[in-house]
Amino acid sequence: MVNNNMTELEKIRLKKSTVLASGLTVAETERRMNERIANLYVEFWEKGLTPKYRDNRCNSDEEIIGANADGSEDLLLFDSENRTYTFLRQLVPPGKGQYAKLTERIRYSPADV
Repeated sequence: MVNNNMTELEKIRLKKSTVLASGLTVAETERRMNERIANLYVEFWEKGLTPKYRDNRCNSDEEIIGANADGSEDLLLFDSENRTYTFLRQLVPPGKGQYAKLTERIRYSPADV
């Protein structure tokens, strides 16, 4: 079990050595999960959709981040009653977002969908 007093190197070693019931290590499970998420983002972009997620830049439960196909990120306000998003501001410009490198995997333009 990981505790807050462990160094990052100790956490990495523990993840590489801890085997789950699936027979995979925690590190391999995380790698596979991250790859699947990356593939889902690309699938969304290819369909002309914007994947959304939350991180510490969201200041309320209604704020969410849109990861755009150009590699930019926008802060959005989600209205759960109307199921709509309102653009608040751009967080990072094209090519500079957390998932910008994934945009190189897009096989066809969302405009071709």
